[in-house]
Amino acid sequence: MRPICLMLFLVKFACGVHLPSEVCKMYNAWGNVYIGGIFSLHGDGGSVEKCEVPLPVSALQLTEAMVFAVNAINQNPTVLPNITLGFRIYDDCSYMNYALWESMALVIGAQPVLQTRREKETCKLPGRPPGQADRVVAMGFVGAGTHSSTELVLSTATLFKRPVISYGATSYELFEDNEDGYFFTTIPSDRQKARAMVDLLVHFEWTFFLLLAAGDDEACAFGKQVIELATDAGLCILELGHVEDEDDEELKRVVNELKDQHVVTVLLVSSSPSSANAVLEAASTASFADVTWIVSSLLEEEDFTVKNPNTIGGLFIRYHNPELVEFEEHFRSLVSGVNKTSNPWFDEFCKNADVCKTSSERGFSARVPTLAPVLDAVFAMAYALNKTINQDCEDGLPDCLMNEPKVDNNIRNNVNGVSFLGTKGDFRFQNGSVPGHFDIGNKQWVDGMVKMIDIGSWRSDDTPRLEINNSLIRWSRNSSEVPISRCWKRCGIGKVVVPVNVQDEGRHGCCKCEKCTENKWPINNYTCAELNKIVLSWQDPLVVILASVSSIGLLLCGLTSYGMIRHRHHTLIKATSRELSAVNIVGITLAFVAVFPLLSTPSPGICGLAKTLYVVSFTVMYAPFFLKVNRIYRIFDSSKKSAKQPRFTGSTAQLMIVAILVVIQFIIIMISALVKQETWTSEQDLYVKTHGFKNRNVFCEFGAAGIVASMSYNFLLLLACCFFAYKARNVPGNFNEARFYVISIYTNMLPIAAAVPLFLNAALVIQIAVAVCLMPIFNGYVTLLVVYLPKLYVILTNKTDEGGRDRSLGEPSRMGTSSSPQDRRSFVMGKGSGNKVQPFDISNTGGDD
Repeated sequence: MRPICLMLFLVKFACGVHLPSEVCKMYNAWGNVYIGGIFSLHGDGGSVEKCEVPLPVSALQLTEAMVFAVNAINQNPTVLPNITLGFRIYDDCSYMNYALWESMALVIGAQPVLQTRREKETCKLPGRPPGQADRVVAMGFVGAGTHSSTELVLSTATLFKRPVISYGATSYELFEDNEDGYFFTTIPSDRQKARAMVDLLVHFEWTFFLLLAAGDDEACAFGKQVIELATDAGLCILELGHVEDEDDEELKRVVNELKDQHVVTVLLVSSSPSSANAVLEAASTASFADVTWIVSSLLEEEDFTVKNPNTIGGLFIRYHNPELVEFEEHFRSLVSGVNKTSNPWFDEFCKNADVCKTSSERGFSARVPTLAPVLDAVFAMAYALNKTINQDCEDGLPDCLMNEPKVDNNIRNNVNGVSFLGTKGDFRFQNGSVPGHFDIGNKQWVDGMVKMIDIGSWRSDDTPRLEINNSLIRWSRNSSEVPISRCWKRCGIGKVVVPVNVQDEGRHGCCKCEKCTENKWPINNYTCAELNKIVLSWQDPLVVILASVSSIGLLLCGLTSYGMIRHRHHTLIKATSRELSAVNIVGITLAFVAVFPLLSTPSPGICGLAKTLYVVSFTVMYAPFFLKVNRIYRIFDSSKKSAKQPRFTGSTAQLMIVAILVVIQFIIIMISALVKQETWTSEQDLYVKTHGFKNRNVFCEFGAAGIVASMSYNFLLLLACCFFAYKARNVPGNFNEARFYVISIYTNMLPIAAAVPLFLNAALVIQIAVAVCLMPIFNGYVTLLVVYLPKLYVILTNKTDEGGRDRSLGEPSRMGTSSSPQDRRSFVMGKGSGNKVQPFDISNTGGDD
C-alpha cells in the first residue's frame, strides 16, 4: 500500500507542477525500446526558477557521448538484433527537483509540453497517456551526474523498478541506501578514491593532515569517507571546514587556521573549481610556510590544478581516463559541420565556434573523467536489455518488457551481472560499482614550464594497490626530500605516540606524545618496553674516588674537631669564635656525609635523606661564615666611632641567629614538600642509547621546585658572605682571620660555576653524581684547608703556648693577638704606639666573654 501511495503522490506532483520552459527541451530518438538520460547542461545561476548559465562544453560532450554509444549499439548486430534502441535526454539544470520531475516523465511515458501561464511559458506534464501505443517508457536511466540529483532519480526508479546507472554520482551513501539494488555506477566510488588518498598518506608516513572541502555537499560527503578511513589507519586529521565560494567567510577562517598549523600536508577535496581555486589563491597570498597540497577533484572536466600555480610540488589523484579516439573524431565532425546533430543544446554551446574547437582538440576525452563512464553506462544497459529480451521475450520483441511483471527485476539482475569489453578493458560491476583505477600526478617545473608528471597509480584490484616512483617527485621549492607532517611535535626522550580517542574541535584520530611508564622505554614510535635500570655502582672508579675523597674529608673533620676541642683554650682557637666554628665544622661534616646516600641506589627514603642533608649542610656551613664576616666588619666599623662592643656579637646571640637561619631552611623544605608532593623523594630518569639497547639511568632528582627554593636560600647566604667579606677588606692586614675567611668564601663560588653547567648537560647518572657531589666536597676541603687546618698546624708545631706566647722568644705571638688586654682595648679605640694600627685580638668577644 505504501509504494502505491508514494507512486500516486509522485505522479500527482509531476503532472501538477509548472517548471521553466527550458526543462521541456529534450533530445530524443525513436526506438523499439528506450533508455533515459539525465544530464546537467546548465546551472541555476543563483535562481531556482530557470536554467540560466550554460556549463562548460564538456557537459554537451556527455550528451553526445550517450548518443554515440546508442548509435554504436544499433550498429552492432550482436546486441539487440532487429531492435532499435531509442533514447530521451533531459537537462536537470543542476537542480535535483528538476531531475525528480524528469525521471517521472520518463517512467510514466509522458512527454512534457509548453503551456502559457500568467503570460509566461512553463513546462508541464499532461498526465499519463491512456493509450499504451503513445507511451515512451524508459526501461532504465543513464545519470544523473551529481549525488543530490541521483538520489531523487533513484527514489523514482526504485519505485518503478528501473535500474539507474550513474556516470558521475560517486557518493558511498547511495550504495548504503540502495537496499533494493537498483543503483549502479560506472565510475569508481568515493570510497575507493578515499582509500587511495589514505594509502598515499601512509606511503609517505604523513600522520597528520588538514582536510578541506571546497564546493557543495558532495565534497563534504567525500571528506567523511576520508576521515573514516584515515582514522582506521591511525592518522590524525584536522577538519578545517567547508568552503563554498570565494566570498565565503569560512575561507578567511580556513586560511587563518592554516597559518596556525605547523604541518605541511593539506588534503583538498573539491566539487567546484571556483571554490578550490579560491582556497589556493587565498593560501598563496597568506604568506605562511610551504604546504604540500594533495588535491582531489570529484568530477572536474578540466584539471584546474594544473592551471593554478599555487600547487607546485603537490600530489593529485585523478581518474584514469582512456583516450576515446572514435568519439573524439565524431564530436569534431559535429563541430566542423561535417556531420549534423539534432541536439537542441548544440547551437547554444557552440555558437562560439572557437570555444567548441578548443574544447574538442585531440585528447580532450582523457581530461573529462565522465565521458568513458557515460559510454560504459549505455553499453551496460544495452547488454542487460539484450539478455532480458532473450530470456523473457519469446518472439524476440521488446513488448514483453512492459507486460511481464517479472521483467523489471530481471533487468536489474542482468545489469548487475553484465560483462563486456568496455572503454577501459573488461567491464563488470563489483557490488554495483567498478574497480578503482587512479593516476597519481605531481605538478612540477619542467624546462621552465609547469607540467603534471605521472608518478604512480592506484588500482583496487592489484596488490599492492599503490605504486609510486619516489624518484620522480619534486616537492615544494623543487626539493626531493619528502616533507614531514605530524600532529605532534617530535616526542621527547622516553615518550611514545598514542592515539587520542576523543573527537573535539574537528580533530579525528589525533595522536599525542605520552611518557612511558616507569622502567620502560619506546622500542619504536608506538611501543614501550622494559628497560635495564642503571644506577651508580660502588665498583665504578668515579664513585670510588668520590666516596674516598668524602671519607678523607670526614677524617679531616674528625681530626679538626679533636684539635679544636683539645686546644679550645688556645688564643688562636678562641679568636675564631669557637661556637660558630663548631657549627661550621658540623656543616662540613654533613656535606661529606650527604655524598654517601647520593651515591647509593635511589629510593624515596634514600633520596629524601640525601637531598635534605645536602641542602641543610650548605645552610649550616654558610650561616656561621655569614655571622663571622658580618661580626668582623661590624666590630672594626664600630671601633672607628666608639669603644663600645656592637650588639649581637656575643656567642649566645650568634648561635641563636645561626639556629634561626637553619630553621628557616627547614621551613622551606616543609613548605615545598607540602606544595609539591615528592619534592624530596622523587627520582630523575635519564635514557641513554648504549650498544643498541636503551638503558634507564636513575638518580635522585635535583630539578624539583623545592630543591631550587632551598638552594636559592643557600645561595643568598653565600652572596651575603661575599658582600660582608668585601666590606671587611679594609680590616688591618695583619689580622689574618678575616683574610682566611675572605679566601674561603670567594673560593666556594668556584665549584658552583663548574658544577652547574655539568649538571645541566649531564646525560649519564655518573655525570650528575659528579656535578652534585662536587660542590659539598670542594667547599668542605677549602674551608678546612684555609680556615682551620693552618691554625692547628701552628698549634701543633709548638710555636705558641696556650696563652699565645712565642715559646722561643718569650713574647706574645703576633698571630692574631696583642701583648696585653690593655693594649687590645687601646687598639679597639684606634690607638697604639706611634698611632699605628696594631694586630687585633677579638677573643674577648668570642667564647670567653
